[in-house]
Amino acid sequence: MREESLQNHVIATAQKLFYKEGVRAVTMDKVAQSLRMSKRTLYELFTDKEDLLVACVAASHKDFKDKMRKASKPEDTVIDIILRTFSYRLKWAKNISPTFFSETSNYPKVVTLFENHREDMRVDFCEFYHRGVQEGLFIDRLNPQLLYLSFITMMPAVRAYSTKDPLRPFDFFLNTYFVHVRGFATEKGRQLLDEFVVNYRREHHL
Repeated sequence: MREESLQNHVIATAQKLFYKEGVRAVTMDKVAQSLRMSKRTLYELFTDKEDLLVACVAASHKDFKDKMRKASKPEDTVIDIILRTFSYRLKWAKNISPTFFSETSNYPKVVTLFENHREDMRVDFCEFYHRGVQEGLFIDRLNPQLLYLSFITMMPAVRAYSTKDPLRPFDFFLNTYFVHVRGFATEKGRQLLDEFVVNYRREHHL
């Protein structure tokens, strides 16, 4: 197996372990055992656990963006994109340990990577907001920088709460992402969001 393919195989296996068990519980020994690989080979591919965790987070972020790009359609509105993102994240979050995000804060390189992702998202969100205004789905004359900042500032506290009192993914998204977007949506936008919630509850018996 070529080194790049081997690295991808290691990342895929480690991702599942980190997501299922949390970061703290997963050691390099456990990763090597799961792969039936020697620790020496594993350390030749990744310097340490933090290096491997960075690769896992980066791969997950790329995978998400790739899937959203492939699923996009020319006729999509901003609400279509938001709801598709909700659906993907709800499915993804079902396999994530409540401790995963809080435990990544112990790894400076991972924290830096998340900060870079947030900066990219800030730029994207500002463009996204203006597009939503043009489509008649977002309220005009709001400050997208502050809208994004208020959301990002809220998330650490919400994640800390959900670590102590785990929330179902649907409840987590409904009370954070969904409420936030609904707050700056027009009546037309809110109707589309509310329809999604009603249909999701019905389909998943919630």
